[in-house]
Amino acid sequence: TDDDISAVTFDGTNLNVTESGTTLSADISALDDSAAIAAVQADVDSNESDADAAIAAVQADVDSNESDADAAIALKEDSANKSTDVTLADGTNTLFPTELAVKTYVDTQVGTITTDDDISAVTFDGTNLNVTESGTTLSADISALDDSAAIAAVQADVDLNESDADAAIAAVQADVDLNESDADAAIAAVQTDVDANESDADAAIALKEDSTNKSTDVTLADGTNTLFPTELAVKTYVDTQVATITTDDDISAVTFDGTNLNVTESGTTLSADISALDDSAAIAAVQADVDLNESDADAAIAAVQADVDLNESD
Repeated sequence: TDDDISAVTFDGTNLNVTESGTTLSADISALDDSAAIAAVQADVDSNESDADAAIAAVQADVDSNESDADAAIALKEDSANKSTDVTLADGTNTLFPTELAVKTYVDTQVGTITTDDDISAVTFDGTNLNVTESGTTLSADISALDDSAAIAAVQADVDLNESDADAAIAAVQADVDLNESDADAAIAAVQTDVDANESDADAAIALKEDSTNKSTDVTLADGTNTLFPTELAVKTYVDTQVATITTDDDISAVTFDGTNLNVTESGTTLSADISALDDSAAIAAVQADVDLNESDADAAIAAVQADVDLNESD
């Protein structure tokens, strides 16, 4: 039998699911937007001070673009680390498996275990995350993750700053327009260099997997198709799931009471009437017939013997 989930809780960082006295946790703090809000506020504050400065020279922008391209290339995953090993034997977090390698490994592991009831539904009603398994629904209040009020406050501040920035940008734009004609010749030479660098950078970037999407999360909690797990993360997740599956009970007793064959497993005994296989009555009837024939044969032999004896005396 399969135990049902007995509790689902959220402590502000982890979603905790308890079954058969064992609690497993998944860090869903990535859903917390407070860091993003702080980043937006910091960006707003930075824009307020940056609006007072003049636009940088075109060459400085080109140099920055080259630096950004180099940084983007550095963030890409090396395709040489892509692994087709269907056993996921790598013990590091360097290689990342292909979909086929992961599917083959998981299918192989799942094929060795007994079935378990699957979670049938996961819903969110605006306050609670509801998880249903085997007809039982457990809920966890994750309303603490709702940062809509804070976002609205930041948005109001952004709108106010945007109005102030527009005036500053207009003044900067007037200065940029004046300098633009002088910069055209320099930009043309720089643009040729940029185009060559951009082509090389695009080719290099296209061959790379974004390393920020590499996940070492052993709970595989990401609900999108963006992250890709390392071999070690996939192997740890599958091994953990397999370890939680209960084994099948063996037959503990087989008895025969003269009529029924009784089989016991997990405290339950089932019986089958096999008395039809009992031939004792038929054997008794055959024995009676044999005894009668033996008595008749003895009498016949005695009669023959008496006749022989009579013939001898005559």
